[in-house]
Amino acid sequence: MLTVPEPVSGYNGNGILLYHTIDTLKTPLKFTFEEDSMLWRTYRIKYNWEYDTEYMLEIDSAACVNIYGITSSKLSKAIKTREEDYYGSVRLNLTSISCPMLVQLVSNDDQENILIEEKTDKDGMVVFEYLAPGKYKLKVIYDENGNGKWDTGSYQDKYQPEKVAYVNEVQKIRSNWTEEISWDLKVDLTYTKNIRDYELEEQKRKEAEEKARQERENPQREQLRNSIGSGSQQIRR
Repeated sequence: MLTVPEPVSGYNGNGILLYHTIDTLKTPLKFTFEEDSMLWRTYRIKYNWEYDTEYMLEIDSAACVNIYGITSSKLSKAIKTREEDYYGSVRLNLTSISCPMLVQLVSNDDQENILIEEKTDKDGMVVFEYLAPGKYKLKVIYDENGNGKWDTGSYQDKYQPEKVAYVNEVQKIRSNWTEEISWDLKVDLTYTKNIRDYELEEQKRKEAEEKARQERENPQREQLRNSIGSGSQQIRR
């Protein structure tokens, strides 16, 4: 994924190259370079990446031109994939689909950047693979008009924003592990976004218990020190 600082007016795909590298040998690869439909100023490189492999991305100077007529600088970026058992995956068994859906894996923060997106219009399995260990959120957009993006509502034209739903639990992805999730996507007009991180909640609960324990013990220790001190004074007398 590449993010550019200013909007791009056009780019020359011939100036964007991807190589498989072994020592000093570079083998050119066929790949797809396309603009992200959901993230502004973001472009994605689609290729069937291999595990534990080194690549080189090269973008020639003037390969891209922004809206101000300024050309891009030359870029060379080494990329190395990890070994197979480093990655995890998520398998979503989706049911009750009644319209085109945009199924998204997003970052676990307020920005919720789209990391992977799949489109489907029927019940079945959606799989997100090659995921680095970490925490993620799962989101769907009910893409009722099938245009491949979320549409806001219009008061003038009298239609509502397209519906959005989440799995209301943060997903922790582990190395060499597949998370299996069943998700019923029947439209729920009472749906409320309330994504919980149960691992973080448990951590905070234990920290609160430990803090309370220490606060209970501190007065007892202080009383013990005071009583020992008084006893020592009486002995010296």
